[in-house]
Amino acid sequence: MSQTPVLTEGHVINSRYRVISLIGGGAMARVYKVEHVELGTLHALKEQQGEGEDDSTTESAIETALREARFLSKLSHPGIPKVTDFFREGGKVYLVMDFVEGQTLKSILDRNGGRPLDLPTVLRWGIQICDVLTYLHSQTPPIIFRDIKPSNLIRRPDGTVSMIDFGIARRVRQGASSDTIVFGSPGYAPPEQYGQGQTDPRSDIYALGATLHHLLTGRDPSTAPFKWPPMRSLNPQIPTMLDKLVLKCVEMESGRRPESAEVVGRALRYALQLVEEGTGAVEIGNVLGLGGTGGVTQAQMEAAAVVVQQAEAEGRGAEGAPRTGPTFIPAPITSPQAAAAATPPAPSRLANYAPLHQFLYSLLLSFTVPILLFCVLFPFFRSQLAPPVLPEPVQVTGDQSEYQRLLAAYQHSVTAHRIYENLGAVHYTLDALVFLAFFLGVVRPMRPTMPGMVLAIGGILGLICLSATIFLPARGLIFAALAVVEALLLVPAALLLTADST
Repeated sequence: MSQTPVLTEGHVINSRYRVISLIGGGAMARVYKVEHVELGTLHALKEQQGEGEDDSTTESAIETALREARFLSKLSHPGIPKVTDFFREGGKVYLVMDFVEGQTLKSILDRNGGRPLDLPTVLRWGIQICDVLTYLHSQTPPIIFRDIKPSNLIRRPDGTVSMIDFGIARRVRQGASSDTIVFGSPGYAPPEQYGQGQTDPRSDIYALGATLHHLLTGRDPSTAPFKWPPMRSLNPQIPTMLDKLVLKCVEMESGRRPESAEVVGRALRYALQLVEEGTGAVEIGNVLGLGGTGGVTQAQMEAAAVVVQQAEAEGRGAEGAPRTGPTFIPAPITSPQAAAAATPPAPSRLANYAPLHQFLYSLLLSFTVPILLFCVLFPFFRSQLAPPVLPEPVQVTGDQSEYQRLLAAYQHSVTAHRIYENLGAVHYTLDALVFLAFFLGVVRPMRPTMPGMVLAIGGILGLICLSATIFLPARGLIFAALAVVEALLLVPAALLLTADST
């Protein structure tokens, strides 16, 4: 079927809607921004073409689209644009919906350079999507959206998320073994949407997991459909509990996915609770934008891991083999006291970091211990590091050149010793600053943080300056060797600047 012309700006359709602009669309459907001629209200007008190859099948496709429009018009949820009107004209079906102001999550990802988005922001979006899916799946029969992806999710100016484009949504057909038509977006659609089985509410859970994976890692799933690397391998800031939840959502077998969107929403609410308890109340500006760090403490992450471990234990049979039943997440721990009681003894605070970051931090810490010991003992052996004063040569008859050489060496040693003694205040100041920088930046947090690594870099530079004031000008070779070793410490500190995972 050839593609019909695009409605031009100013065109009035159905004697009620004036076209303002084309929003988007493809060969079989387009969406326009329109204005109601009488009321002056803005709407989204979706133009759906018949998909048949002849008149009879085209008519059948149009009737199907009209039936879909009728059931969509009965939906009422804040996260779903309300279908206010639908009509047939010129062999096409038109749906009139509320116009949703905002940006698609796809455009937000693109604006962020494809990098992972802010954790608490994505969690809030995920909770809202789960609320919409819970509403759709609770209809009789359930309505399956079948096309959840960042480009079909719009963030409104108030920070809430709406689902748009119900073009391939449908009701569950009881008793059907597979979908008759293959629909969905590559990377986000589950196997059953490719003719591998009948879609059901868990098909939407797969697409939700794929979308969360994309938002939290920046990895576009359409580049390698059905392949899901652990999120923490791409973004170490992701809590283990959330990583396990998302990977459970994108299981190839629908029976191994969480049993409902309500269950996933409950788990996401619990994850957000941990984030807020770990970082304080999330500012509304942070929710609406892309800023902020937002994470969970190690103790809270361990408590969350208990929830997942309990679910995994319930999901195994007597032989220890995985069970394909729906159980996934039990009721979450709802109080800090209960979380503390369920938390096993916390391992190293580096457990939430990638192996490379653990190694770099351990390397930096191994040098920090002797540096701190040196700083503590420096006032006691400072005098031992002073450049020695050579004996004053005695002038005798004979080789005057040798006497002049010894005299110059003597005067040089006296000058170096005097400079060293005069730098006492500088020595003690640098010594104190180096100690504080390494203690507050490396030892006290016992994990790599951005402020801590900035302090560590400052401490390394201070240590180089301290070495220079001690060993120059009398012991240049010793200073050069120490300066090289100390400068090498800048490498792990600089690499750890971006490893902050609270």
